[in-house]
Parts: sequence; C-alpha cells; structure tokens
Amino acid sequence: MGTLLKDKKTYFIHVMFLLIFFLYFFLHMNPVLAQSTIDPPTTTSSFTDLATKIGKALQAFGGAIGVILILYGAYMYMASTGDPQRTAKAHKIILWTTIGLAVVLIGENWVKIFCSVLGC
Repeated sequence: MGTLLKDKKTYFIHVMFLLIFFLYFFLHMNPVLAQSTIDPPTTTSSFTDLATKIGKALQAFGGAIGVILILYGAYMYMASTGDPQRTAKAHKIILWTTIGLAVVLIGENWVKIFCSVLGC
C-alpha cells in the first residue's frame, strides 16, 4: 500500500470523498440534458449567423483554455522561488493569456464589428 493509505483515518477520508463525489455527480444528473437538441451550424441562413455560432464556440473553448493557462502561469510564478527568469516567464504567460482572453471574450461581437465595417 502507498504511504497515504497506511493511516486508517486518511484511507477513510479518501473513501468518503470518493463516495460523496460519485453520489453527487452521478446520481444527481439531470437526464433532460442528454435529450436536448443542438442546432447544427449548417442550418444557418446566412454567413453572419454561421460566423456568430463559430464565435460562440470559440469563445467557450478559448475561455476554458485561458483560465487553465492563467492557473498555470500562477503556478509557475509560485514555483519560481525567486528566480528572475522563471518569474519573467510566468509574467509573460499571464500577460499574453489575459490579452488572449480579452480578444476571446469579444467572441461573437467580432462578426458584428466586421459587418458594421463591411456593410454585411
């Protein structure tokens, strides 16, 4: 057995955590979510609608990746232990991720901006 499971109290806490996790996430799932319908992007009536749907999808995906990268940059900053090169690398990760998130959060509005300029 591993070192964490040698202690009976620690083992009990781990088992209870896993039990609560499975009970909460797997027994309380809403079955209607599996039956929801999602319109495919090919059913759009115009290019603007298609670009808006793609923007929304990229916004969701990019937001999730951005949050993960900010957490990674924060971890790199904490783990730098005062090393100036590692601290600078962590600052760059956080800076460029923040800029990327600002662009991604505009998301579907990029289409509206381009259409207002081009007169779609």
